[in-house]
Amino acid sequence: MSQGTGKNRDGEGTRRLSKWLRQGWREAYRGKATIVTVVLGALGLLLIFGATSLEHGTIKYEIVRDFGLTALISGTLGGVYEYLLRQDLEKSVEERLKDLLDEDTSYRQEGLVKVHHSLNEDLLYEKFAETKAEKGKGEIRVLVTRTAVDTVVSKYIPEALEAGCKVKVLFLSPESKQVAYRAHHLGRRTEDRLRTQIVNELTDLVDMCKDDPDLDLTVKVYDAAPVFHMFDFGRTKLIGPCWRLERSVWGTQFEIQEKTPLAKLVNNHFDDLWDDRRLFNGKHVTEEASKVLDRLAEKDKKPTPEKDKKPPGGF
Repeated sequence: MSQGTGKNRDGEGTRRLSKWLRQGWREAYRGKATIVTVVLGALGLLLIFGATSLEHGTIKYEIVRDFGLTALISGTLGGVYEYLLRQDLEKSVEERLKDLLDEDTSYRQEGLVKVHHSLNEDLLYEKFAETKAEKGKGEIRVLVTRTAVDTVVSKYIPEALEAGCKVKVLFLSPESKQVAYRAHHLGRRTEDRLRTQIVNELTDLVDMCKDDPDLDLTVKVYDAAPVFHMFDFGRTKLIGPCWRLERSVWGTQFEIQEKTPLAKLVNNHFDDLWDDRRLFNGKHVTEEASKVLDRLAEKDKKPTPEKDKKPPGGF
């Protein structure tokens, strides 16, 4: 598993612990409420039965009996509220607050559904599973420098293809100058290492196409500045900006609803890269990944020209 995934796991563990503590507090609160209910009920019954041993019609009898009835009624009402009404009230208030937020804010109208702390494997698993479960198998589109989450190429994409999904993947070209820029932006990553990681993932995907031509998988590479990564699952898509000194999967992820203004911008960005037929500096920006890998393989096979070889002794 990649280092990025490990960091995401730490963040996910912290959130799970926080959720567990909140649930624990709710259970403790309910436990206290139960204790109070039982004590009041028992006290009420004790006082009521105790009053029967007193002389009827006396002030002492009336006080003990009334206190007993009050305690019993309070305990009964408290238990009814805690176990039958409070959760329904909280749920009703929560739903109303959500409705008010939806009505009073513009972010949903623009297309923002949710903000995630990072792109962790649990989130990816959930989104891929939802797409695979759809009756009419949809299309999954991926736009990345490289995935940075190893299981995307080794597990999630193959499983989606086997389930009948159509998958389009667009990587940064390993021949692009942008590889050097992005490696520099990441700080601790060398150009050669990032290029090797891109080539390895591309090779796995291209080999997947060769091994099973029936899979609906298309892999391309682009030569342009990485702006964000995108995992598009049809109804919603996840995007994360390419930060300096930070992997995009480690940063905040924005979940966007399809058929909204923001989704339109993201779709236009992807579509223009995917089908870019305009020449830039005499060549196409987007190419089939297999062609690029073939070129790189040919370069590796070529012997070093005699004029470039250094003479013995380093002179």
